[in-house]
Amino acid sequence: MAEYKGKDKKVTLTNTDELTDEIKALEACINSLIEQAQSLKTSISKMKDRIQRIKLLQNDINRKNKRAKEQHELIVKWESLAKFLASDKVKNLLTESINPFNEYLHDVSTCIKGWALVDFDCNNGLSYDGRSYHLLSESEKWRVDTAVSYAIAKLTDNNIFVLDRFDVLDLPSRLPFMEWLHGIAELGSVDSVIVAGTFKEKFDVPNTFNFIWLENQNEGK
Repeated sequence: MAEYKGKDKKVTLTNTDELTDEIKALEACINSLIEQAQSLKTSISKMKDRIQRIKLLQNDINRKNKRAKEQHELIVKWESLAKFLASDKVKNLLTESINPFNEYLHDVSTCIKGWALVDFDCNNGLSYDGRSYHLLSESEKWRVDTAVSYAIAKLTDNNIFVLDRFDVLDLPSRLPFMEWLHGIAELGSVDSVIVAGTFKEKFDVPNTFNFIWLENQNEGK
């Protein structure tokens, strides 16, 4: 037994083994609490991560639901539009509008030697010689594009249109096309037609043409 006398009190220590055991017990309790706290901290962190993933999933679901709703509304509108366009009233209106358009298409077809009939209808779209546009060769598509450009220019009263890649036509087909351009220029059917193409050399044109030759970035007439 040991005795300690302080200024204000006296402490008596009896059995140090008991104190040692108590210290160990308290330390074990502290370590257990630390482990529990660490485990709780880990669990809380996992819960927070889980909450974050759930929020992201929720936001993603909300976005998809919103998009699905928008798509549904769009489909409803398209179905309504399709129903309207399929009505007899619209068909009659389109027929009335297509007739003058086809007249100009047919004019080009009949006026250029060697060209087949360019036509348009609501069911099959544009065709050349009875064949659908997407089945045509590059040269045939160019002829259809030419007829359409002319028709639009006439229907809109712009009286001007532009054609690129004139050289897509083979040599025998170019002269009839140029004769047609010369004819509509003399008749005043249109004000201007700008035609572009790539050629090996210059060639003669009538006075209704303004020939501009570009070579090595230099302009020559």
